[in-house]
Amino acid sequence: MKTLIDYLRFRFTASPFQALEVVRSALGFVTPDLVDLGGSEKGKDGWQHRRPIILGGDEILGYVDYGGESQRGWSRWDMSGAGCSWIERWDLLAQSLPSIGGELRRVDVALDFFGGEVSHDDVLSAYHRGLFKKPHVGRSPKLKKVETSCPTDGRTIYIGARTSSRFIRCYEKGWELLAKAKVPEGFKTASSGFYFRRNTPSSPADYYRLEVELKAVDGFFIPLDILTNPDSFFSGAAPYFESLVESAPSRLVQPPSDFLQVQTLQSSMEHCSRAYGGLLRSLLELYGDTVETKARLFDALCSQNPSDSLVRAGCLSLPVGGGAGRDPLGGCPAPDTITKELKNDLY
Repeated sequence: MKTLIDYLRFRFTASPFQALEVVRSALGFVTPDLVDLGGSEKGKDGWQHRRPIILGGDEILGYVDYGGESQRGWSRWDMSGAGCSWIERWDLLAQSLPSIGGELRRVDVALDFFGGEVSHDDVLSAYHRGLFKKPHVGRSPKLKKVETSCPTDGRTIYIGARTSSRFIRCYEKGWELLAKAKVPEGFKTASSGFYFRRNTPSSPADYYRLEVELKAVDGFFIPLDILTNPDSFFSGAAPYFESLVESAPSRLVQPPSDFLQVQTLQSSMEHCSRAYGGLLRSLLELYGDTVETKARLFDALCSQNPSDSLVRAGCLSLPVGGGAGRDPLGGCPAPDTITKELKNDLY
């Protein structure tokens, strides 16, 4: 396949734990038991209960909603792109969903380009040439542009209505990921490449994503075939997409990227250094710059609990070291304030 499934929503009539077993059977790159349901929370959208779908005890991959008379026995499985990236056997999932009364309600299919093969201006040009029109429709769907005066904020194009069965997003994914990870502005352009893919550096300006969101509304039915052949559904969303799929290289089957977790951890260290680096240096000047003093200061200043935001981002699941693209202190530009000694001590 050339495309990837980046969001999955289905409703079902079995129990949430039966749905979990069905999804577990399709996982790859991770032991199925590492994915579990968290504790019950207050439900949303008319459901009585909600449970997070958790990887490794901390990273949230999505949610299951269930209960409530108004839902007429239906429950809902919502899995984000992070969760979908762990699914390897989409064919098994497609085969198993009927066993729990499953029906697809939303599927997002995306196509990524990492080397600048497709640009924002290319998409705008295709739109003005009518390459996003539906067959036998004389007028192009509505286009909305989102951009700021800062080029590293990234630009986005929305095509169509968000509430319709087909909604298209085209955006500069590299800049979006750097913003999500809160990478300091000075480091966004300091490197020739970030590891959005494992072991393959890319410029954030060259990483572009095109995405179609398909929803079961307005009488539109999403067949299970989309899980095993997303390329054809992506191609059918717009004439422009058909030409892109034909020219795109096949996507490598590999474990999900750790990019967001690595960059989030690195950015947090940089912010900590800026906010408290002067205090720590003053304490070392006062008590002595020795390994023993550093250890005592670390114990004195360290919280009893890890950062909630880093836990939610899945940073605590990162392996120590791991090579380019996985080590938050290597493979990507490290802040100048992070010393060589610290890198040696931690890794």
